[in-house]
Amino acid sequence: MTDRLDRADDPWQRRWTWEQRFPPRWLLVGFTGTPQFPGEDALALCADIDGLFVDLPPRPRERFTLLGCVPDGALASALDSMASDNAGPERTWLGNLWLSARPDDPGARRGWIGEQLLDVTVLGHRPSKTSSQHLDIDLEGLADVHDRADGVARPDDVTGWVLSGPDDAPWGVCADITGLFREPAEPLVPHLTLVGCRPEPPLLTAIAAAKQTAKAGLRRRRVSAEVGAVAADGSAVPLVGGIVSGTVLSSVPSTLGPDLLDVTIASDAREPHPAATRDIVDLWFTGRPTKRNLWARYDRTLRHEWAGVALAHHRHNAPDQQA
Repeated sequence: MTDRLDRADDPWQRRWTWEQRFPPRWLLVGFTGTPQFPGEDALALCADIDGLFVDLPPRPRERFTLLGCVPDGALASALDSMASDNAGPERTWLGNLWLSARPDDPGARRGWIGEQLLDVTVLGHRPSKTSSQHLDIDLEGLADVHDRADGVARPDDVTGWVLSGPDDAPWGVCADITGLFREPAEPLVPHLTLVGCRPEPPLLTAIAAAKQTAKAGLRRRRVSAEVGAVAADGSAVPLVGGIVSGTVLSSVPSTLGPDLLDVTIASDAREPHPAATRDIVDLWFTGRPTKRNLWARYDRTLRHEWAGVALAHHRHNAPDQQA
């Protein structure tokens, strides 16, 4: 399965080949089960990974309400501009807002760092029901979570919130916030399928436990792997943010070739890469892109993906080219 090993203990230093009519495209490196000291072993070569590249609908913006708020700084200025005349703006953009515990709160003493709201817009405000001297302020934005399905846990020992902006600029305090804390949602891409997969022994162990439902069997079925893109010369580089993690559900013989399997995994919640990321990775399949400024045709999100792929292919042992 491998040849031309530079370091036999490092999967990323190998040249990967297999006895198929087409080259492998993806390498999985990680571990299975729940080991105390997880390693980085080669788990599989794959022809494709269904569910790794998916165009999701735009993430919906969320509504939050700061309750019992005393605004300051930019937040107070935003409210003033909305109330400056009868035909003031319907909403005012604020930016990113950080919520942390009061300095004397137990949450602050135990080191809780807080939560952040991104791209916040002020929708309106009104006198608080609890005190005429405080305000309830309606906001729209996004909770700062790694995956849109992630939960946000409420800290039980926080009795009030300090609001701040960039560079810790003070924006006021509030007694509570609604709309932020919630349970995790179901993954938006519930299953990943390793298509045309040639498993290594660790993954074969997880596949063998696919029908086991006891706790020990469920632990054996766990897979946590980093995804690497395999080039035409057999070298592999990690895909930045490319992760396969979850529980093996089933495997069937693949139609792509003998000794290959299609392995279905119940995926942990994780944002997939945009579908066009696959095309960006393919530009490096036979070497670096030969034309300049190919990145310029992509939008903001895909330029971020381009930067990740370019970073993964950076030659650390060679001088940088001129800009």
